[in-house]
Amino acid sequence: MRSLNLGTNRSPSSDKTTAGKVAILLAFTNCGLAAGFLALSIAYFGLLGKEPPAMVQLESGRSIAMEPIDTYERAPAVQQSFVRDTLTLLYSASGKLPTTGGKPAAADPGVNVATSKGEMKMSTVASLAGWGLTSKDNFRSEFLRNLAEVTPQEVFNGNAEVALSIRHISEPVAGKDSRSSKIIVLSEQIVRSSDNPIGVAVPKNMIIHLRAITPPVVKTYSSDLERQIASVRQAALVIEKIEPYQNENEIEPVEVPAETTAPSPSPSAESSPASDSSTSSTAASTDPIVEESESSQ
Repeated sequence: MRSLNLGTNRSPSSDKTTAGKVAILLAFTNCGLAAGFLALSIAYFGLLGKEPPAMVQLESGRSIAMEPIDTYERAPAVQQSFVRDTLTLLYSASGKLPTTGGKPAAADPGVNVATSKGEMKMSTVASLAGWGLTSKDNFRSEFLRNLAEVTPQEVFNGNAEVALSIRHISEPVAGKDSRSSKIIVLSEQIVRSSDNPIGVAVPKNMIIHLRAITPPVVKTYSSDLERQIASVRQAALVIEKIEPYQNENEIEPVEVPAETTAPSPSPSAESSPASDSSTSSTAASTDPIVEESESSQ
């Protein structure tokens, strides 16, 4: 009677055969992994060799042209536009809130700021434009305190207005590193009051120091304030210093024609949470979207 071989008694030759099969299988597996890695590498470096897309289509269907730039490179026109818009909103106060759709402008209640002279007000639009200033070294909070101190408080009862008139913005000059630059601004701040409706123009010439930042990212759960901050910082720039610019052509305050009017503030401030006059602002930054965009400064 023949006994069944259950594999308990293997011969040396069968063990060698099994070991050989395993070695061959491992060899093929390693070859497959190597081939896969090689294919991924070829695909990756192939993408690196391709030219970046020249156009991008938005959700609205509109296409816009694209040009590759360095991470912290900002076009001169972008820097100049950011400086013009931010300074105009900071240094102007019409006493009215911006409106849309032809609605009558409401009175600006202002934003309360604790200063060395007591609690004073700055314009609602200026408080929003203040997010265009860096929070580093308390620059924003100190600047806005000083701004409230020099803002005529009669603005908020309709008896005064202030407007910044920019005459010249220079080309940006590279700063100490690839992320910084500076721009010279020649302007006058026009102050009118019920006693002097013609107004007085005070020279305000400045050197504006800029720094490129990481663009703020608006998420689905971002608050209204975070969205407004992102709107102010959409150029991915902040002002990190403002200093006087002295030149031989600087003039004394002069009378200006009555037809010169204050620029209209940005409509984005119409629904600003800062428009609540009962809120005292120290302009300190604890907002996540600000910390995120400035964390790499």
